[in-house]
Amino acid sequence: MMSGFETSSIKSLIIVTGIGVLIHPTSFGQELVPEFTISGTSTVRGWTCPVRGKMDVTVSEASIPVPGFPNGLESVRLTVPVQAIDCPEAQMTEHLRETMEESSYPEIVYQLQSYRVIDEDHAVASGILEIHGIQKAADFEVDFVQSNAGILGRGEASINMTDFGIEPPSLWRGLLNVGEIVTVQFAVPLQSPN
Repeated sequence: MMSGFETSSIKSLIIVTGIGVLIHPTSFGQELVPEFTISGTSTVRGWTCPVRGKMDVTVSEASIPVPGFPNGLESVRLTVPVQAIDCPEAQMTEHLRETMEESSYPEIVYQLQSYRVIDEDHAVASGILEIHGIQKAADFEVDFVQSNAGILGRGEASINMTDFGIEPPSLWRGLLNVGEIVTVQFAVPLQSPN
């Protein structure tokens, strides 16, 4: 589980959404695609929207090793186009993109600044998350899990939309109100099966 973003109003983490991963060729020689979902609540029902983006990784020459990267990581940058958020209902997708002001803030970006390996199954990542033009420090826990797809980095985080200047949608003259807290779950491939 995530320890979370250290923001004044919420002590949970968020990492950003579904991400197509572009790994340094010497790491894998192939493109790997992590899975992310963004979930929330409203006065009518809960909702979940998947999203994909891009992850650029620069492998270190000599740093703390993590699964899939025996020499460690020099940098990681996650970029998720708001346009890539795709909810099961077109109207929900439209409202979410409008709320996030896609034309003014087309991307969600996370830049890893450092990481600390706790043990062979856990690490803590520290970086800067930018959503809606607002940057905040974001620390989160990542669990390393073996799967049929190889080693995954998994976690869950919560974020308060208002911490990033986003007013949750309200529709039908206030009869449907989306909750401020959004939960992001992720499973990021770190290493292909041998």
